[in-house]
Amino acid sequence: MTNYNKVFSVRIYSYYYWFQRIIAWILYRGVFGCKIEGQENIDFSQPFIILSNHCSHMDPPLVGFAVPRPIAYMTKSDLFKIPVLNKIMHWSGAYAINRGIGDTSFIDNTVYALKNGWLVTIFPEGGRSLDGKLMEIKSGAAKIMLKYPVPFLPVALINTNNAWGKRKKINFFARIAVKVGKPVYPSEYMPADNLSEDEKIKYITKLYALKISELLPDKQR
Repeated sequence: MTNYNKVFSVRIYSYYYWFQRIIAWILYRGVFGCKIEGQENIDFSQPFIILSNHCSHMDPPLVGFAVPRPIAYMTKSDLFKIPVLNKIMHWSGAYAINRGIGDTSFIDNTVYALKNGWLVTIFPEGGRSLDGKLMEIKSGAAKIMLKYPVPFLPVALINTNNAWGKRKKINFFARIAVKVGKPVYPSEYMPADNLSEDEKIKYITKLYALKISELLPDKQR
């Protein structure tokens, strides 16, 4: 039985990675005219977490298009109950998270992915924004980075809500863009030792919320 809580071998994924990139290029560049800004900021010398806003069905693979490496991402466990879709998501690097029941296994599962050759995308809003504006940022990523300090890369997905937003049909005339910020290293985000764990988590969360917001246009902040 497939374990959807963990990613599979990144070596196996690499066999069809470039096929996925070709499909992504056709869709994002060819259809939606996607422009990517800031790719020169990416530091591939060590594993890192990508933190991005989220307002479209197309966001997870779009992040993978902008950051050209195998990327895992967490998604709600309910989706893995759907036959066929569960296989597609799993083989695209997705792993399950149980929302709203105090489940913290996502921390260990994310660390497992990072230690096994994957980068990891986290959408810290916890869901898709209905109007494209940045929603309240949650602290899950901060809990991971407090346990396993790695750099994080802020990314802004622009206008994807108009291309295929929540409760919307696909708009092939929409134009999308991706802005990649500069990586933030543990030495820059790790709070003082004298703070409590909750205070540390709030500090890190506030920092990455700011970094994502700074990359977004005014209409999406």
